[in-house]
Amino acid sequence: MQLKSKSAVVVFTATITAIAVVTVLVVDWFAYPGPAYARAAAIGVTNAVILAVPISAYVAVKMHQNWQLTERLQEALRTDPLTGLTSREAFFDHVDLHGGQLGVVMMIDIDRFKSVNDRHGHLAGDGVIQQVGNLLRAEFPAPAVLGRFGGDEFVVFIPNMPEHEGAVRAENVRLAAERSVLTAAVHSLKVTVSIGVAAKSELSDFRTALHRADGALYAAKNAGRNRVAQR
Repeated sequence: MQLKSKSAVVVFTATITAIAVVTVLVVDWFAYPGPAYARAAAIGVTNAVILAVPISAYVAVKMHQNWQLTERLQEALRTDPLTGLTSREAFFDHVDLHGGQLGVVMMIDIDRFKSVNDRHGHLAGDGVIQQVGNLLRAEFPAPAVLGRFGGDEFVVFIPNMPEHEGAVRAENVRLAAERSVLTAAVHSLKVTVSIGVAAKSELSDFRTALHRADGALYAAKNAGRNRVAQR
């Protein structure tokens, strides 16, 4: 049983208390027949309420707290802690659930990211990843699904979008990154991104489209970086 709200805690407490009261009344009915029943029932009900309310309330609160903790843990698994984007695992869970949708898949990589870490430190690198994540979130609102794929790579799935429009949106992101000055760990940095774009049809497997987008990304890298490639 999960108690997901404070009202559920109240209902649980009231239900357990009511069960305790009814149980006392039934037991006393058989144990104290005749005139003695009224007095025994009154004492029994009072004791039942005194005991049942705090005990059931305590149990209900603990159950509610356990549910909250479980939700926080599940949210932590669903969310990349650095960027707040969908985690890799949760991203695949989502696209597997909506596997029949057509759309556009993008793989996005920060160019020469290793040099950022080498020159300015990992805190600066983390700041760059966070701000690129913010840029993607601004450029791709819902129903787009955004995830951090790992390291300095991001993945985007935009349902019900034709490939040519996806390529235009990818170019907008590339330009936005190129024109941005990122502030990370007291450093002002300029970075660029390379993007691979691939279409996912209703009949194709998402991972196949992702593989094509990944191939397009490496084509963009090999062609000089800071560009969009399609496959």
